[in-house]
Amino acid sequence: MDDVLGRILKENTRLVFLPYLVFGYPDVDTFKDLVMAAADAGADGIEVGIPHSDPIADGPVIQAATQRVLEQGIRPRDVLVAMEPFAGKLPLVAMTYTNIVYRYGAQSFGRDFSGAGFMGLIVADCPLEHQDIISPVAEKLSLVQLASTSTQEERLKKIGKASQGFLYLVSGQGITGRTKVDERRLSQMVAAVRDVSGITQCIGFGVDSPQVAAFLGKVADGVIVGTSLVKFITEHAGKADLARKFFSYLSEYRYALDGAL
Repeated sequence: MDDVLGRILKENTRLVFLPYLVFGYPDVDTFKDLVMAAADAGADGIEVGIPHSDPIADGPVIQAATQRVLEQGIRPRDVLVAMEPFAGKLPLVAMTYTNIVYRYGAQSFGRDFSGAGFMGLIVADCPLEHQDIISPVAEKLSLVQLASTSTQEERLKKIGKASQGFLYLVSGQGITGRTKVDERRLSQMVAAVRDVSGITQCIGFGVDSPQVAAFLGKVADGVIVGTSLVKFITEHAGKADLARKFFSYLSEYRYALDGAL
């Protein structure tokens, strides 16, 4: 498969900014407004979290948002209908867990989500050794790999060469929203991967302010911001001007990243 996502991000002339949003949170209509706000604020793509009953990589903020969505009866196929209008407007990357892809059917998942405009997929709990479970997805979607600061050098390079779209670097030990950023190790990781691959490298987990985003933008090619955005949405949910305020908040991240170059 042609790695369209990887090519788009590689051709980007600025630091990559990928907001993470929980699909359907706080409700589907508002979620779609927030996606548009993110696009208008200069996001280079959107990572869409597909609700899962056991989101082991996520902290309490995202877990609570995910639980609220599940209580609304949202299921993976609802993502397809809601996101199709955004196809082609900006890169969409789905984030989920192995069980969802397996139960859906990996080949069908790749076909259907690609048809709805998605370019990439992150499966947070599926290491390289077990990717035969989800590998048919790669016929249609770029399979983004994750590496953490505890990943050994040889394995890190293997992951870097295998990743499509971009390489997701977990900034330190912990879950989303509760991660201590290890800048020294991240710098070593970025350098090691660049020895074997030209893939775009983005740092996620612990990117909880525009200042941290700008700092990490000097280490890698971009950042993924999740918990702070979901927390912002939670704090402003139900307000008529949520999308406008969200646009302003995201613009702070975009401005900080642009200033980091």
